[in-house]
Amino acid sequence: MHVKPCDDWFEDVSAYVDGECDALISAAVEAHLETCARCAATAESMSMIRRRLLLTPAVAHPHLVAAVLGAAPEVGTAIPARSVGGSARRQWPVRGMVAGLAAAALLFLALLGGSALVNTDDVGRVAATVMAKPDAFGASEVQIAAGDTISWRNNSGVNHHLEVVTPGGDVSGGLDSGDHIEVTFDEPGRYDYICTIHSAMSGEVLVTG
Repeated sequence: MHVKPCDDWFEDVSAYVDGECDALISAAVEAHLETCARCAATAESMSMIRRRLLLTPAVAHPHLVAAVLGAAPEVGTAIPARSVGGSARRQWPVRGMVAGLAAAALLFLALLGGSALVNTDDVGRVAATVMAKPDAFGASEVQIAAGDTISWRNNSGVNHHLEVVTPGGDVSGGLDSGDHIEVTFDEPGRYDYICTIHSAMSGEVLVTG
């Protein structure tokens, strides 16, 4: 009997959270979520992020749509550093499906009216490092100054998916074992970060002026 792996459920779960599935697919997703804790945690995180995005004032960014449609990243290359709401930039290697999902996520934010910007600036000074453990982040709260960078690193042997939530949208990407993600925070404020695979993994960044 063929069992559909969790990674293959990602698009259906995302569409289900957005209310874009027909009745047949919705029923299949609901049945899967009842038996899969990993996908249920991912759906919960997606719902939380979607609620936050819907509270963000609509801002048009036609240049973002043009940038996404004009240049999709190649497999094994790096997505340019991104700024969300002028508040966070990130740079990390992407592989395979993650590259396409990252481009789709940028376009999704633009259509929602989130204030995401494509920014190719270099990341700032790495002021703090957060190590990912198998079931927790090494720090539940990190304090840095505006313009500084946080590096999330994963040597745990367990794959994670990092999501940094900001008022203007989210910065996200796969944090597989052996990978690292750098995010630069340009504006003061509080920013939540979570693992969308493991719902108990969360933390907060405090950026001072």
